Amino acid sequence: MLKRLPCVVLCLAVLCIGMRAAPPNDAIVSSWSYDQNSKILTIHLQNVSGRHISAYSMSVSVRYADGSVQTSEFSNDYLPRMASVNIAPSLRKKYGDGAFLPGTTHNEGVFSPAPKVADVLVKVDVVAYTDATAQVQNQQAFNQLLARRKAEVLAFQKASATIAQSSDSKAAAEEIGRLADAAKKESTLNDPQTDLETALRHLATRAQTTNLKRLAQDLQARIAFYAAHTELKEVQ
Repeated sequence: MLKRLPCVVLCLAVLCIGMRAAPPNDAIVSSWSYDQNSKILTIHLQNVSGRHISAYSMSVSVRYADGSVQTSEFSNDYLPRMASVNIAPSLRKKYGDGAFLPGTTHNEGVFSPAPKVADVLVKVDVVAYTDATAQVQNQQAFNQLLARRKAEVLAFQKASATIAQSSDSKAAAEEIGRLADAAKKESTLNDPQTDLETALRHLATRAQTTNLKRLAQDLQARIAFYAAHTELKEVQ
């Protein structure tokens, strides 16, 4: 269990700093630990909102002993896992509804080559909930979340239409691959087309290894499930 007071675990050569409240509205609190042997900085995030979280975004600023600071952005979207649980209820025993559950902890590992981490500031700036609401302090990250989800739905729709017209798995995979190539040609950095390409690449692989009828049913279920989570209402 993480403590609120600083502690040093010498046997693991890990530095631990106590819990910090993180906005928005203290939905997630964070702490961190740094393993000097593996050079891995681990951000420990705990859901203290009392609600089921479907996604979050955060910025992590690492201050090193030499005074330099490195800031990175991270996000995690649980919607794909939530959809999988909805399709295969047997997964509930392990994942609940697939969301970031209240009272649970998620760890984000970050490679940090500098040997001496002096401090880490974690700012959670977007939290989306399973009731289709979201607390937002980073509009760009929030917009990217919605764009990524919509791109995934579009990929499901394109793959579903392709499968319906395909005679076998190889033909379906090749056509979905061509759709991914087309999306790549139209994409730019942080463009929804990039998310579309990524999703289509994944589906092309699945088309090669999954029964097409079963995959078609899976895609239709995901399209229906995602519908309630591609438009989120911003709340305080």
